Amino acid sequence: MNDITALPSPGIAESASKKETKLTADEFALQWNPGLENDNETLEDELKKLPGMTQADVHFLVRFFENPESPFALKGAVDLFNHDCIHIVLGRGVQNQDEAFVIGFTMGNSKELGFWEGTFFRIVSRYFYPREYRFNREEIRILKLATEYGKRCAVSKIHEVNFQSFLYDRLGDIRARLRIDKEELYQIYAEERMILPNSEASKRLPHRPVGLPGLKA
Repeated sequence: MNDITALPSPGIAESASKKETKLTADEFALQWNPGLENDNETLEDELKKLPGMTQADVHFLVRFFENPESPFALKGAVDLFNHDCIHIVLGRGVQNQDEAFVIGFTMGNSKELGFWEGTFFRIVSRYFYPREYRFNREEIRILKLATEYGKRCAVSKIHEVNFQSFLYDRLGDIRARLRIDKEELYQIYAEERMILPNSEASKRLPHRPVGLPGLKA
């Protein structure tokens, strides 16, 4: 699993991040999937379901490019706590395809990502990251899809959001405050399913609820 990594701030969020689990990383990746139909849950509620990770759990090469404290961090780098929060507000699990979308979205949403920096990250994450973090060719397509979506959507610089201040807020309210449009997410996830129709992550992507107007997802 890819994770942009730094230790979370002290307090409740840290306790949630350190929660122990008996599931392996692979089992958890297949099971945890917050989706978008959780507007009445708080951010803390969803964070409590996550297993703990620390900097030591993530390969140094990933920290080199994705930890905001690294002098070589790429655009949109966030700590582990904020990265988990972005997963939740976007309704994404933690399979590699999900990671490709969340990282691509965060980089693009910095609104400062240059062509060469985006190209460089795609090459590094495709060929030089350790195998368990590496994106395959199809996941790179999802990374690019999410990067372009991050550039054009209403929310801006999500990597700078203070998610600690949103811990006790409902997810529906957080999305509204950040201008994250669920209708847009349903549409971009429909595009993602067309790119990778048979992957496990695609099968779990949020669908527009029955009866909600709009294009068929």
